[in-house]
Amino acid sequence: MLRLILNLNDFCSKVSLDTNIRSTTDCDTFVQFKAYFCNSLHFAIMTRTFFVLVFLIFFVANAQDKKVAELKIQGNKRTRTALVEKLCELQQGNVLDSTIIEKDMARLIRLPSVSHAYFHVFETEVSNDYVVVYGIEENFTLIPFANIFTSNDDEFAFRIGLQEFNFLGQNTTLGAFYQYDVFGSFGLNVRAPYLFSKKLGL
Repeated sequence: MLRLILNLNDFCSKVSLDTNIRSTTDCDTFVQFKAYFCNSLHFAIMTRTFFVLVFLIFFVANAQDKKVAELKIQGNKRTRTALVEKLCELQQGNVLDSTIIEKDMARLIRLPSVSHAYFHVFETEVSNDYVVVYGIEENFTLIPFANIFTSNDDEFAFRIGLQEFNFLGQNTTLGAFYQYDVFGSFGLNVRAPYLFSKKLGL
């Protein structure tokens, strides 16, 4: 726009010099015409810019209004649905955000009971309302173990045990073992990382 006005000024100056306008009335009329033309052009550009900004604001507002109408959990046979919902950051009524969904997928895959996690997003009949489905595939979580070693006196020793990594469907680790190292002994270990919240446990 600035270049157009400068070109118009150059043109007006050249016309004034070439035609040697001597009449004050004609010169005033020409100056008025130039001012009217420039004002009209400026108004047209400002009007167009205003409508473009209004359209962009309306578009962005609509794009951010996508809501999660419902969050469904599927594929979990032993893992509690309530636990999965507690660990997920995305909740019903939240704004649909792909970044949050990716974080939830990474968090679910890190669970010992989950081997794979995926999601689907479906649009509902209501405008800007979506149903998000989280799917998980579970691991076999009852794992036996055995260790063989020697004691300080170079005597034979061993440890055998069994661990459940998804006790009661809460991703709680519960294990027991028997160890023979000169004397026989028993042990029990419990680990509940999500006992109180998704960040606080035992």
